[in-house]
Amino acid sequence: MDYLRFRHSLAIARDRSTSDTDRLVALRLGMREWSPREILGGLTGEWAAQARSRLRIEQKHAAVELVRVTQALGDLEAAIAEAEQFLMLWPTDEQMIKLLLDCITAAHNVRAAEEWLDDWYAEHPDGSQRLRAHIRGLATPGGSQRVLGRAAHLVVPREVPSAGPPLRGRKSTLDELVSAIAAPARNCGVFVITGMPGVGKTALVRRLANLVKHLFPDGVLYLDLQGFTSADTAPLAPEVALSHCLTAFGLKDTPSSLADKAALFRSILAERSVLVVLDNARNSEQIRSLIGSNKRCATLITSRNRLSDLTADEEVQVTEIRPLADMAAKSLLLDAMHGEVDDEADLLLDQLVQWCSGVPLALQLVAARLRNQPAAALGDFVSSMGENRATVLDDRNRLAVWPAYRCSYQTLSPDAGRLLWQLTLYPGADISWGALSDIARAGAVKDVHRAAGELVTGNLLECSEGAYRMHDLIRAYATELAEADDTGLGEQTRQRVFEHLLQNVWACDQVLAPDRGLPIHPCAAVEPIRPKDENAAMAWLEQAYGPVTAAIRLAREAGQHRTMWLLSLAVMTYQWRLNLHAAAEENLSAALHLTHDITTPEERSTLHRMLAGCCFNQGRLAEGVAHLHRAIALVQGSNAATDRLSLGRSLHTLGLVRKTEKHEAEAMEHLHRALDVLRPLDDHPTIGAALECLAEIHCDRGEYDRALDLCFKAQAAFQLSRDRNGRASVQRTFGTIHQARSEPGPAQAAFRQALSIYKELRYDRNIGRTLCALAELHLESGAVQQAREALEEAHTAFTRAGDGFAESVRHRLDTM
Repeated sequence: MDYLRFRHSLAIARDRSTSDTDRLVALRLGMREWSPREILGGLTGEWAAQARSRLRIEQKHAAVELVRVTQALGDLEAAIAEAEQFLMLWPTDEQMIKLLLDCITAAHNVRAAEEWLDDWYAEHPDGSQRLRAHIRGLATPGGSQRVLGRAAHLVVPREVPSAGPPLRGRKSTLDELVSAIAAPARNCGVFVITGMPGVGKTALVRRLANLVKHLFPDGVLYLDLQGFTSADTAPLAPEVALSHCLTAFGLKDTPSSLADKAALFRSILAERSVLVVLDNARNSEQIRSLIGSNKRCATLITSRNRLSDLTADEEVQVTEIRPLADMAAKSLLLDAMHGEVDDEADLLLDQLVQWCSGVPLALQLVAARLRNQPAAALGDFVSSMGENRATVLDDRNRLAVWPAYRCSYQTLSPDAGRLLWQLTLYPGADISWGALSDIARAGAVKDVHRAAGELVTGNLLECSEGAYRMHDLIRAYATELAEADDTGLGEQTRQRVFEHLLQNVWACDQVLAPDRGLPIHPCAAVEPIRPKDENAAMAWLEQAYGPVTAAIRLAREAGQHRTMWLLSLAVMTYQWRLNLHAAAEENLSAALHLTHDITTPEERSTLHRMLAGCCFNQGRLAEGVAHLHRAIALVQGSNAATDRLSLGRSLHTLGLVRKTEKHEAEAMEHLHRALDVLRPLDDHPTIGAALECLAEIHCDRGEYDRALDLCFKAQAAFQLSRDRNGRASVQRTFGTIHQARSEPGPAQAAFRQALSIYKELRYDRNIGRTLCALAELHLESGAVQQAREALEEAHTAFTRAGDGFAESVRHRLDTM
């Protein structure tokens, strides 16, 4: 035999792009290469026996393929003759016998196949009983139809949908899908294309089908399954879809039951290379019976539903289509304007791109409007779009956006439908699981996981990196639903959002400033987070800061002044650490003005003291001092513990300011008075801070022993509190005193200990200050390079904090 010619013919037959007719020719040519004589005749030895066995197996596999292709082309008598010829070589081969029985059944009837098998058993009484079971399967309802699917000479369907206009911004996605479908050793035959309503799934799959149709010589099937066509249009039933597929292959008498239809369809696909396009699927149940197992076929599915249960059961490649990038979206609108726009029109188009949020369906609707009006009218159109985007996008034509979203909304369960519009009342793009859970419980959602999963599965909500996000256009549609609510649930949800943010910000603030007290009480309806440390608290506040500041504004607008006041105070520690003093001052000033009738003198005193801190940190000492005097006046003479506490803290802050202004005697008076007030109240953090401030004054006077003694007392006070910022501060003061005493070793150790704590706290301003002190210490000892490195790091910290002192540090570095 010519083994190489045989292998070449076999490779042609097994190429996915080869038609069945050409496969038959190649297989017959290949089988002619085999001699009737013994393979490797005359050769002996173990290697010859192994080679002979391997070659015989290859010959048998090729023979089976030849019979199957002959059967698939409908030449049943030829298939029977070939099978009988090969059974002379392998008289007991089950696979070949089953093929022969199938062909006899299709060409004649089951009884003829039974008679053939009876004769075979007479010659082979010990033959496999599995052949009897195969005959029984052929005799069952639908059994002969399955054989018909393999044997009949069927029509080649050519239901290739129109490719449509060129797609914008989808080239890389199309290239990846074409490569995956055309791969010689494809891992899967099912490709799911999913995405939000209006994102362009149908347009993409039609273009894709036209790009790969040449790979499927046995035809292309296309079905619109009507999964999300409209509220008045029911999804296509699997039985109806299967009937369409079978009819497309030329079959007229098809089984009545779903199971038999599916079996016949799978049998047809098993012997062919067919592309099946299932567009607009509602769910996995609708399409499961339309998917075959033959990898020579490919099934392309589009759905708004992620079809998670299908992808878990089958070998499926999932491609999620995202909204278009701004450049691709704008090019679509430019085409409608015939590419001729001036600078003003270009800016107007940018606004339209933002309003359409990259959704091709919305962009096509806007583009259609632009084609029907002169360029001079663009400004008026943009104005109308800005005033009422929903009206424009709810146009009554096939491109309408709102009806597409409405159809998806109407398929949701009541819980998921409510949750969709409730989430629009959260004042942020990213919604944590905790926020979603608290919001859902305001609407009495029974199973929060199920409702959220339903929205994600339906591509109405995205889940990424531990947070949920809603696309802008879906949010706009759902906002209309929220505004239409007349049950009171909307107001309940707003209150729950405020409470969720307040409880969680307060939980973080208690970690950042554990000795601080605010009149915030636990809420049974909200389960706040429990940050394990300050880094976790800062991380949560960083991702929630936008929603928190928006909630402060919304609470103010809604007249929820208590919520606005408490949120402003609770988030202040975070703002101060990030040098956001102006933002903190704005919130606190509004709270002071709006809450006069609902706050106590002590609470207003606290607001004035916090405002003083904001002023001091922005360099406005006089305003800060004025706030402190008001704070003191509000609680002066009261014996209530809370008032005395506020008085002591204000006196300490006033002493600190007077020290900064070099009024040392007045500063010491205020600080000693603060200590007298605070010691009976065991306010250890402020006691420590007052003692530390006194230590700095004595250090400035050259009274180092007294300064160290006060520093040790301050350290002891901080040890009795959870104030890590205070512990770091006192270490920095220790470093300053040791540096003044010309003790570089202890000074450096103290600075580094302070620096370590500040870095853990992510307190960039104090990191920068400590590094500057360390740099001065290095310069005193002649370690210029170490000083430079410390200043470079300080510059980075001040820059990160937005502190203007970064420029001074840079100037120092440039002049070193």
